Amino acid sequence: MKKTWIRWVMAGALFGVMSVALGNPFSGANPQGGGLSWGGFSNGSVAASISGNGGASYMNVQTGQFQGFFDPVSEADGAGPEPDDFFRFFCIDISHGADAGPDAYTRNLGVPNATNSAQLTRLFDQFYPNAATGTYYAGAPTNFGSFATVDESAAFHLAICEICLDDDLNLAIVTFRVSFMAVVLALSCWSSLLH
Repeated sequence: MKKTWIRWVMAGALFGVMSVALGNPFSGANPQGGGLSWGGFSNGSVAASISGNGGASYMNVQTGQFQGFFDPVSEADGAGPEPDDFFRFFCIDISHGADAGPDAYTRNLGVPNATNSAQLTRLFDQFYPNAATGTYYAGAPTNFGSFATVDESAAFHLAICEICLDDDLNLAIVTFRVSFMAVVLALSCWSSLLH
């Protein structure tokens, strides 16, 4: 996995319903160095054909939410991820693949673009599953962020990519286009965001 250019959207970092009970992925100073271990898709994945990103096209890109561990350097519990380092996240770099890791990453909470930040906050507030749980880990992984279907997970991922990689909230218009059945779900999310 590339250690530069890959941008991760840590679901809990984007909106204010997080409780102090969050596990270690969100503890410590910001930015925070550490090791990222990818554990696959948390609710499965589906293939999409995506174009954009400077005119490039990517066929059969797997879309959906990831799960894994982020072990912050600041932890006093030693090297390697512990169970409370568990979290769910999305990758918005469509041109690189993931590997199991752990890979060195710097976690930087927040979204620098104010418009993107507002849109992502609304998306997570309205559509991220089981928001009332408010923590990924409470002695074991929780249902926070666990999507009911793979299509819902993929649609949410595509909505995040559209917000971060384009600015028109429309998957049918270049710069970022997707051919995939979950687009209908993603568009319903955006129509709510625009009203």
